[in-house]
Amino acid sequence: MFISGEETFYRFPFLHVIAIVPQHRNKGIGTKHLNYFENLAFENADKIFLTVADFNPKAKQLYERLGYQQVGLIPSLYRDGVNESLMMKKLFPHSN
Repeated sequence: MFISGEETFYRFPFLHVIAIVPQHRNKGIGTKHLNYFENLAFENADKIFLTVADFNPKAKQLYERLGYQQVGLIPSLYRDGVNESLMMKKLFPHSN
């Protein structure tokens, strides 16, 4: 897991990379890593962000299940032809 040293939009924590090796997927490890990141990030912010590539629908489903919403689409951010969904989670999901 890599948490960006600089916040997104000058203020909000951004999870740059999270990866679980194939033989350890579907065991709750990704959720535990995300929970760790969220606990740290929500100490100083009310919103957090990450991106997920369009070729990784299972990861996007996990993020959505854990309360993240897609708030944007960034074409060719890291690789030409690969779209990244910008995902956001709010500390208080029902606040505006």
